[in-house]
Amino acid sequence: MPIEYHYSLNHANKILNLVRAAFALVDHGDKNIAIQSWSNGREQGYHLSAWDTDIDVAVNLAQQRGSDMAVIITGKNRDFDITTNQPLSLEVWERQKHISNDADAADYIVKFLLNGKV
Repeated sequence: MPIEYHYSLNHANKILNLVRAAFALVDHGDKNIAIQSWSNGREQGYHLSAWDTDIDVAVNLAQQRGSDMAVIITGKNRDFDITTNQPLSLEVWERQKHISNDADAADYIVKFLLNGKV
């Protein structure tokens, strides 16, 4: 029997691969970009952060439990716990977007990481 990722990580991996491919095609200057794991007990996925002298932002990406939609939570790096990558406030949690198309989700993430807004 093959060892497989949890279904929510499979979906997050698909979107993450699109994000990584997009970053290979754009000039992101001196931005540092890091990928870490994220889980809130229900959704599992990734925490992406980007920073340089002009920008300091982060995104949590996962598959929404019970659907095929991506859930994306955006904010500043300081809006997320340094150990767990959990959003630190209800305000940050309420910024979440649900996007059904993987390419649209990847595009949203890339734009946010590059510009700090969409």
